[in-house]
Amino acid sequence: MQLDKNQLEYLNNIAKEAVVEAGKIIQSMVHTHKRLNDKKGGHSVASQVLTEADLKAQDVILKKLQPTIVEFDLGWLGEESEDDKSRFRKDYFWCVDPLDGTLAFTEGYPGYAVSVALISKQGDPVLGVIYMPFTDTLVSSLEPSLTVAENADKKLCLYCDKSFLRHPKYYLIFRQMDNYAKSIGLRGFKVISGAGAVVNAISVFQHSDACYFKYPKPGNGGGSIWDFAATVAIGNSISAWVSDSKGQKMDLNRKESAYMNHTGILYASNKELAEFIIRLGEEL
Repeated sequence: MQLDKNQLEYLNNIAKEAVVEAGKIIQSMVHTHKRLNDKKGGHSVASQVLTEADLKAQDVILKKLQPTIVEFDLGWLGEESEDDKSRFRKDYFWCVDPLDGTLAFTEGYPGYAVSVALISKQGDPVLGVIYMPFTDTLVSSLEPSLTVAENADKKLCLYCDKSFLRHPKYYLIFRQMDNYAKSIGLRGFKVISGAGAVVNAISVFQHSDACYFKYPKPGNGGGSIWDFAATVAIGNSISAWVSDSKGQKMDLNRKESAYMNHTGILYASNKELAEFIIRLGEEL
């Protein structure tokens, strides 16, 4: 089955309704959320945190998308539900992160979002929708509305997870990035951490000199398919640089695992910056 333009627009509208409805519930729980037993299998503090808001948001989204699953014979992959492997059997599957940036949400930091993507069996995102409840911002790959802000402080910016600050070669990476920034006429390099993957990626799209990346690592982790699927779709729609850390297309339907540690990820505001980050990774 090949979805046509009208069908994608129909699914896009339903996905937008779903993320906004879930986001409103999340935002209403900012000061009243309950942290549940942490999830097993997480390899960072952020990946282990689970709240009542995560579960309520996914329930809302699934209820909204369920009729489309039946009508279009779609698969499902949600962060807070078991992978039923339907993503390998169906032509397309919904990929849902009901509350990306749960740790930021629990800390009251404006770095969380609701993320829904529709991905083909081949791993290509054909639709991505995100909603950031703390700013009431809705973005869709079919109707991107992002604007690039002026780089007021003239610094190269790295948006990253807090776990990146503990990377064994963090200080080497920082020095190399700082040197690169100065070589292209900027005043230096700065790091902004604390947000989830979705907000980090969107922040790159809205900045003229910014990046967000994770290099490969041996153990499971590095984020999962649902952390990146929607922003890959959005990035592709605005011709932003989105790839794995080696410059290849991100694998969004990997059979071995839903984790992305095997190749890492890379978002960059321009090609030259992306190529530098790729070379740096090869040298580490």
